[in-house]
Amino acid sequence: MKINAGWIVLATVMLAGCDSRTHDPWVQNDDYLKEERSRSAQLDEQLDRRIQGQAER
Repeated sequence: MKINAGWIVLATVMLAGCDSRTHDPWVQNDDYLKEERSRSAQLDEQLDRRIQGQAER
């Protein structure tokens, strides 16, 4: 089986570009970040209530 060296280099570069770390989004300050995270939880609750309402129909 013959593997072209270019493919090996390409695969190496692609794997090196992978970053498994999770980055927090940029926000102005910590209070804003907390507000956004709590708002996200509220939106999730609203969506759950809508889904339950649709399922009950």
